Amino acid sequence: MTEGDGRCQYKYEVASKHCSHPALPGETLCILHSSNPQKDPKLFLKWLNYNTYFDFEGYVFPGVAHFSFQSFESEDPELEGHATTNFRDAHFLKRAEFTGAVFDGHAAFGGAHFFGEALFDRTSFGTQADYAGAEFH
Repeated sequence: MTEGDGRCQYKYEVASKHCSHPALPGETLCILHSSNPQKDPKLFLKWLNYNTYFDFEGYVFPGVAHFSFQSFESEDPELEGHATTNFRDAHFLKRAEFTGAVFDGHAAFGGAHFFGEALFDRTSFGTQADYAGAEFH
């Protein structure tokens, strides 16, 4: 992908992954990856709801991130217990609510930034939770 082709130019940790969402007008990033403080929170939530693979790498959550009592469990029986929920390098600009959430497999929060409260009480992790390099501001 080249700059200006209308697609998000976010650089994933895994070089073979690409964001398929359209870039915001006048930007190189989509609504999910953009750090633009003027982005529309309702539009962000609309696009967020299309994410069915639990891959939130690099997302910039503009409002409170509501994941309380969310089940991050794979529906693929071959992946049961091995599904990864990816929040690597995500930015939670306000409160991040994960109270009572259930992570079936590895939950990756490496490099994430939490600018508000980070609530993980009664959260269940199936295998492990990785917070290496995460920052709580």
